[in-house]
Amino acid sequence: MVTLILIILGLLLSVLGFEYGDSWPCSFGPLTGWLGTLISALSAVRQYRESTPHQFIFTEATWRPVGSDFQLEVPTKRHSKGTAATTVIYRATPSGFEEIICGLSVTSSGNVLVSANLRFSGKAVIK
Repeated sequence: MVTLILIILGLLLSVLGFEYGDSWPCSFGPLTGWLGTLISALSAVRQYRESTPHQFIFTEATWRPVGSDFQLEVPTKRHSKGTAATTVIYRATPSGFEEIICGLSVTSSGNVLVSANLRFSGKAVIK
């Protein structure tokens, strides 16, 4: 939602600056227009980054023991998907990857936790 608001704000600033800002003092109109264009462009990059799935490649050594199980943690700062992240786990095979079912949860801060009873190599795709 933040990205959408930023894009709309950027577009409004662009229109106001370029269309109505000719009579504003100190070239403030064109500066406002270019600022709006920059905000819109950066917001579009942010939207692309948010919509692109994050792939977290892991090995058997990446897992940490937790009780009798093993756990992986992918921080929010790494995947940038927030608390509504959905995750699919794939195990590495000689011919590629196969989807498997593991314990999955997302913490209140957005960190993705993957739990399994055996260590394995693979990847987590976080959307």
